[in-house]
Amino acid sequence: DRHGDPRLPWDRAAAALHHLHQDRPALVLALLEPLPPEGRTQPLHWLCLAAAQRLLGDRTSAWRTVEAGLARHPEAFRLWMERHLIALDSGEDEEAFQSLQKAEALIPDGPEGEAVRREWHLRRAEFAFWYDEDPETAWAHLSALPPEAQGDHHPPLSLQVRVALGHYEQAYALVKEALADTPADPALLLMQADCMAGLEAWEPLLAYLDGLGEACREHSAFWHLRGLCRAHLADPLKARVDLERAARMEPSRLRYLLDAGHACAELGEWDRAEMHWRQALTVDAQGEEALIHLAEARMELADPEGARRYLRECLIHHPDSADAQDRLASLEAN
Repeated sequence: DRHGDPRLPWDRAAAALHHLHQDRPALVLALLEPLPPEGRTQPLHWLCLAAAQRLLGDRTSAWRTVEAGLARHPEAFRLWMERHLIALDSGEDEEAFQSLQKAEALIPDGPEGEAVRREWHLRRAEFAFWYDEDPETAWAHLSALPPEAQGDHHPPLSLQVRVALGHYEQAYALVKEALADTPADPALLLMQADCMAGLEAWEPLLAYLDGLGEACREHSAFWHLRGLCRAHLADPLKARVDLERAARMEPSRLRYLLDAGHACAELGEWDRAEMHWRQALTVDAQGEEALIHLAEARMELADPEGARRYLRECLIHHPDSADAQDRLASLEAN
């Protein structure tokens, strides 16, 4: 294979892109790393090299590569989109968003820009939904795309957004249609359960969940939904067991930790509730709900000064929180 020989003058970009499409990032490195920066004359050189480094887990090198490429080719749409992906992988959400904004300004007008416009709308929808937790914005961008351009997510992103928007009846009908083709699909079965929870059909939901097989029970969502169901059906002990199991299975899910704490509080187990809410602060250090409930736990555990500290901290981060204001005022009055 002569592609790695830096003495050969031919352009390696097309071969590198082929290897990238064939999921061979190591060969991309063999092709492009020997080239000195001045030999990487096209945006494609920098794009393929940065993407290969990202796929191999070397985010630091990928970031340096894409930044160097953009210094030479600041009008390259695909380099900005690659920068977006590297930033997401690195947990740099603001940089990822800024990259999308830069890329948007480079989309050509008219039919020639249609393909990249579709790609941009999809990435923007994904960012809005998963990182900004903004299903309204996600839906606005998805609505600009035909169904075949809405990605290959499973369950479909459009379904996930509908559920997040509270369009449960519509989503339920669409999930049932999808289950006709793949009736044992755990993701779709659990999404159907999520729709039933949104419709507050608690008794039918419990029967439905209890009828699901082991493949669904391997997912934390199953235990979270069943715990919520039991909580609404006035079975607090079993609800706590299920909700805590969900939190153990996926300890980075803020909602699971908060709900596990609520279930413990319902049983008067305030020390246990406090443990879950403290863990919630490791996921979101400024979380309003966790801080308010930690203050509640401190009050129940006869520590009004501790409750004040949590409420004051909450108001530092959320100065308009009426709940925290009312609770603190009540404490100060007493």
